[in-house]
Amino acid sequence: MNHFLDIERVIRDLKRATHGWNAAEQTQLTQAIIFVRTKHAGQRYEPANEYAIHPLRAALTLVELGNVEPDVVLATILHDTMEDTPTTEDDLRTEFGDRVATLVKLVSYPFTSEMSVHDKITTKTNALADIRRGPIEVRLLKCADLLDQMRNWRLLPRSSEFRAKLLRYLEQAQAYALPLAEETDERLVKLMRRELEWFYVHAV
Repeated sequence: MNHFLDIERVIRDLKRATHGWNAAEQTQLTQAIIFVRTKHAGQRYEPANEYAIHPLRAALTLVELGNVEPDVVLATILHDTMEDTPTTEDDLRTEFGDRVATLVKLVSYPFTSEMSVHDKITTKTNALADIRRGPIEVRLLKCADLLDQMRNWRLLPRSSEFRAKLLRYLEQAQAYALPLAEETDERLVKLMRRELEWFYVHAV
């Protein structure tokens, strides 16, 4: 899975997979790639060096499923920008249109710097419940996000602080991610189960 950490290869694969998009859609794809790499510059997605590799891989997963609208793919590329960078909903609306901005907002946890840990947990729980009740476009985006997180767990070095949290992540995946996929797309269910089974056999 070494290619999984090669952002340039992921971008090439994403552009190759979207060759059927029209010229305007392909232009927006290029803009979204530049935007996400710029906004997340300096952030890491361990063990990769660039944070942007995570949303780009998630977007590639959706394109490979087929029959996913370009706006949903673009929103997947941008899905962490409102939550983890200074990007606003208006910024996204100006650059990528109303629908993309709305989809990103719907999967962004409305955390504030003043929130306690308890408040953040409550906010996240409520937001995840809203996503589960939301339209299929939002659920597809979130499933792709969660699936990429699962795939990334395999690559974490033993020394990573995230390895110590793996059991908790697996429990959360069983409790939320898999049920969400079951309500969204059977192909995503199979992909998630494959990752979970690997971990329970090889890593737990």
